[in-house]
Amino acid sequence: MSVSLGLDRIHPSAAADRPHILRYSTTRTTSDDGVMEIRAGSASGTRVLRINKDGQIQGANGTVLLPTYSLESDKDSGLYRIGADNLGLSLGGTKRWDFATGGSTLTGTLTVSGAVTLQSTLAVTGAVTLTVPLAAAQGGTGSASYTTGDLPYASGATTISKLAIGAANRVLTSTGSAPQWVESLTLGGTLAVTGVSTLTGDIVAGQIVRRSGTNDLLSLLGGAGADVANGAWLTLFGTTHGTFPGQAHYQVGTGGQHRFFSADGTERINISATGAITITGLPTSNPGVTGQLWNDGGTVKISA
Repeated sequence: MSVSLGLDRIHPSAAADRPHILRYSTTRTTSDDGVMEIRAGSASGTRVLRINKDGQIQGANGTVLLPTYSLESDKDSGLYRIGADNLGLSLGGTKRWDFATGGSTLTGTLTVSGAVTLQSTLAVTGAVTLTVPLAAAQGGTGSASYTTGDLPYASGATTISKLAIGAANRVLTSTGSAPQWVESLTLGGTLAVTGVSTLTGDIVAGQIVRRSGTNDLLSLLGGAGADVANGAWLTLFGTTHGTFPGQAHYQVGTGGQHRFFSADGTERINISATGAITITGLPTSNPGVTGQLWNDGGTVKISA
């Protein structure tokens, strides 16, 4: 049984606009049984509000432009139903927040003045503005600003530090626990170079060290700050390493000459600008070493 009251004083216009309040006088025992409803126009008109026996107040689904629960002075802002288990928050007739069982989606700027604890994934499309730096333990750096060239690195389990950019032509290396910039590079292993390597600066002291702790090195002795020019030396040193220990020297000679010297400083081969080759110190008898040159009375021969 229901009682229908037409409230003409509220809506004195056409009958279709008059609200009808339905009150059930019979006992309501089933969950979600209605105890009071408001319908538009008649007892069988569109239901606009319902109260069930569990005390729930249920409104119409509403739309993004006319949300179910709104304010008298702001009718296009409020809560409405998008679909099954899906609610929307409308502001100014535009959906700003979508609440669903799989998560919620916010459209616009979210400003948080306190702590935020996430129990699941937060997906953000767009910019996030923080008023304080995000700590390293939460995935940030803990730094509010950087200088151009700063390199962030982990200096602790939950600490991010900054290494300022090094001076020009410095090399980034490791101390074993942190990065550092160095002017001179000491390698603990082999340096493999694929392609052409060009030196654009001077070689200080004229040495490129090949093996640490020995005298094995390659020296370009053009003088500090000077190019390798006429009269300069290319010296190859050796110690007890290899088959033929000792040293050999090559000098860029004047007038287009190329001169090769033995370890004792004696000139052994001279190639003139015209291509003439002079070899000194050849054995005068067959040394019996296959492939070695020797001087047989002015005739250069090759030992078989």
